[in-house]
Amino acid sequence: MKKVLILLLIFSACKKEVYYYPSKDFFDEYNPQEIIIDDLSFQEITDSLSNGLFRKEKYFLTLVDKNKEYRISPFTYTGGFIKEKNVLEIVDDSIFVYGNKVSLHQLNKRLKLHYENNGREYSLPDSYNRAFIKLVLKPNDNRLKLEKLLLKVIRTFNGTNIIDKDSIDLGIMFDYPLDLDFSKIPPPSPPVPLEIND
Repeated sequence: MKKVLILLLIFSACKKEVYYYPSKDFFDEYNPQEIIIDDLSFQEITDSLSNGLFRKEKYFLTLVDKNKEYRISPFTYTGGFIKEKNVLEIVDDSIFVYGNKVSLHQLNKRLKLHYENNGREYSLPDSYNRAFIKLVLKPNDNRLKLEKLLLKVIRTFNGTNIIDKDSIDLGIMFDYPLDLDFSKIPPPSPPVPLEIND
């Protein structure tokens, strides 16, 4: 009897809790496919997600944190209008608030403001249903940097006391800046002289 009890305790201790983002309902409805990101750069991950969205396919990635497993189905910008006030933008190790950089240490406070505003302040989301987080990393950043930032966001979100948090779908968008080197674009050709005959 003791052996069975010990085996049961060991088995229950090894079982990982699974969390779904944006929500379990999303996973049940769309049945996304897992994407393996081990050898991919952030740009390759983001582009794979974008290509899937254009083909009406959804993907998710898995993060393991001790005895918790997070299944995250991020999205990317595929066109259309997005109100800036619905976006909490995190670039590398900073949060962009009203065009200013704020330390990532304030993420707890910013998440609470972002998801609890519900139209009180004009520059924040009108509803938590429209609010989402945008992660911006450099195109050549590796999966370890992405995983570290995602874990920080998820742990902070889970630890933040947000009103009606159980009904919030945590939407996460991936984006990277386009490095356009305008110095390589040749200058325009000189204008063609016009001759006017009188």
